[in-house]
Amino acid sequence: MQNEHITGVALTGSFARRKRKIHDIDLVVFHDGTMEDGSVQDPARTEPYYNDDLFLHDIVAHEGASRALTHARMGVPVNYIVVGEHVLWDCGYLQSLEAKELFPEFYLRVFCDIPLVLLDPYHRRGLLQKRIRCDTETVVSLERGLLQAGFGYPGVVIRHQCGDSAIRFCKPKQSWDECRQEILRRKGHWWHPFMTLIGR
Repeated sequence: MQNEHITGVALTGSFARRKRKIHDIDLVVFHDGTMEDGSVQDPARTEPYYNDDLFLHDIVAHEGASRALTHARMGVPVNYIVVGEHVLWDCGYLQSLEAKELFPEFYLRVFCDIPLVLLDPYHRRGLLQKRIRCDTETVVSLERGLLQAGFGYPGVVIRHQCGDSAIRFCKPKQSWDECRQEILRRKGHWWHPFMTLIGR
């Protein structure tokens, strides 16, 4: 958020879905329209799940900040998805991101289907400040693993809102359950269905 063009950061993926087993952290970085869209993984991977077409220093404000972010993650892989803030209300822009997808309906899934939580909503900027409601009714506390310290991190659940709610053509065609099974197969997490059966 030290970068003046970044208007907010949101949590998505398994962490936002509050899964017990978390392998990485997926963050959506919203910008004001002046930055390049894309993604970056820290550390970089040979077979990226995202395009990995940006560098971490492309989205930070000053020299050394990317090194500080790498240090702060303490060995946990982090995936950054960088998009314009208007992805939350501009259907044409959301649909145009399909050109950057490695997997079908990826961006529709992120912005219209699975949980997306705007972090630290009191410090959001730009159009997010005008368009995202942030009050006692909408702010949630992300407490997982933090209860012992008596600390909860504030967030607001957000998602893409089509211009005409009657049309709703931005919703993914494939159900999340079907998509999830494909992701597990692709990542080679063959043990997940078995662990579900035995209740772990």
